Amino acid sequence: MERFSFKKRRVARTLQVLGASIEIEPGGAEDIRIDFVASFPDSTVSVEAVAPAFNVEIGEQVKQRNPLLDIIESSAPPHLWVLVEALPELGPSDSKKRFKNMIKKLLADAAKADISSPTEFVEELPQGTLRLKVIPKSPDASTGRSIGSEPAISTFDDTEQRVRRAVGRKRRQGRESATPTLLAVHATG
Repeated sequence: MERFSFKKRRVARTLQVLGASIEIEPGGAEDIRIDFVASFPDSTVSVEAVAPAFNVEIGEQVKQRNPLLDIIESSAPPHLWVLVEALPELGPSDSKKRFKNMIKKLLADAAKADISSPTEFVEELPQGTLRLKVIPKSPDASTGRSIGSEPAISTFDDTEQRVRRAVGRKRRQGRESATPTLLAVHATG
């Protein structure tokens, strides 16, 4: 069971906790083999597990922007909230050296300034615009995170389409089984 993903191992373990003895990938051709046959005291079922990727676009956006937010957070003065309104499009493999240096200078200048009301900073980079607002924190909020807001991420939810596609791809495997088949779909997010 070493070649199975953590999610498939979790399905197998859940079946065991429910009282089933598990047979892993029993018989059949290599490409249509069912993941598990679960034998319970009163019945047997075949189980196929799948974990489709949901809302992939959001995952890519988050993967792209989180390193930039980490750079901002690490440079933010503890007495200021940083409201991130726009970030340049720097991908995971793009150099962030220029961005990091600009953030350090910009937030160091903000820390030295006597900021008593929201102050906006806008910088243009070849990859897009960086737009930040800094506002003073109240004295009791001067510890903890300094990023007060991030740019919104939006997408159309593709969960239903992904589940339908996963069911369609697994249908052949389920039909080849001699017992009723359950499809376990890992659908977080």
